[in-house]
Amino acid sequence: MENNKKIYGDAFERIVEASAELFAENAFHSVGVREIANKANVNISMISYYFGGKSGILIEILNRFFDMQLNTLKISIVETDTKEESIKRLFRNIVDMIRNNTNICLIGFSDLPNNVPEVYELKVNKTHQMMEIGNQISTKFCIDFCKKDELTHILGPAMMSMLISHFTHKNFISQIYKVEFDNTYYETYCNALAELFLYGITGFSNQKNL
Repeated sequence: MENNKKIYGDAFERIVEASAELFAENAFHSVGVREIANKANVNISMISYYFGGKSGILIEILNRFFDMQLNTLKISIVETDTKEESIKRLFRNIVDMIRNNTNICLIGFSDLPNNVPEVYELKVNKTHQMMEIGNQISTKFCIDFCKKDELTHILGPAMMSMLISHFTHKNFISQIYKVEFDNTYYETYCNALAELFLYGITGFSNQKNL
């Protein structure tokens, strides 16, 4: 009985991992359940049993993504931080999250199908939670992400796009610039983006010339 539980538990995780990789590489609508089952090395009926279909797998992946992101926001909030320290801490933590869970984060940050009601509702509800927590940092800059003004719907997505851009273009960057993506690289990456976000391109150039 214990062995059966382990086998089924392993199958659940294999389906999630295989789906995350396939969705990240090929987009949700381009992936079929048979392709997922083959990659996860499970019977196709296991997908219906555990998830009810492909949308159920996506919801599981998104729940994991949003839970990680909410936790990342929470651990980034230190009341004694200055504005600069707040942003640098936040950027470091988000980049660490993406590095350790790249496929799930690529899916979570992408523009997923809004024609699946459960997916749309999940995204909206979780985003509101993140905005409330993120406000503990953004209000240091007199920005309230819970207010629907023109700045909030520009700055929030812009910041997240900056952070994920390396991971969506990673293979191309590697081929063109021949860089090694080690801890030193990502420390530089986080600091550069934080300073660009804090000071703008002119201020960023001035910082480099100091």
